[in-house]
Amino acid sequence: MRFFILTISMLMLFGNQANAQDSGIIGLKLFEEICFKNYATPEKRKDILDAKFVTYEGENRESFLKVFDVEEGQAWGAVFPTVTYSIVIDFQNNNCYMASPQVPKVDMHSLIIGMSENAKKQYEDYAEQVVYIKPTIKMETKASGFNVVKKRRLLMSILAVTQDKPRNNQPAIMLVLESH
Repeated sequence: MRFFILTISMLMLFGNQANAQDSGIIGLKLFEEICFKNYATPEKRKDILDAKFVTYEGENRESFLKVFDVEEGQAWGAVFPTVTYSIVIDFQNNNCYMASPQVPKVDMHSLIIGMSENAKKQYEDYAEQVVYIKPTIKMETKASGFNVVKKRRLLMSILAVTQDKPRNNQPAIMLVLESH
């Protein structure tokens, strides 16, 4: 029953984007809503995650914190009909991480360009510059992202990493917001 309620809630929250059933679109919208838009309000970020998703406890929690080298934090599972995301918040530095084993059908790196455009609007009074970093490809891994800068000071970095053929239980999608 809880899974059903969570799924309906997420479909309503993310509208047509979630209906597209693509792991990349769902993930990026989730990342944008949870990690990016609530960058300055970590308490709100945690409250949303606690209310909408399953909190990992014990070994599950520890294994996800270890993946992202987080000592003090929490991990959640966001389960959708076509994809599952693990979300980790680092309480020491406010970093936010998301990962999924499902390979996206869309080009995540094109979606990151759109997110960088949204950042310019969202942080127009706060940040002077949003610098998009073009995708780099190393073997089967592709990475892109952007930095938000104010008065020559790096405020945050957003990174998307994808693998077309993940190996050894590595995620196919990883999204990171790093605070500076």
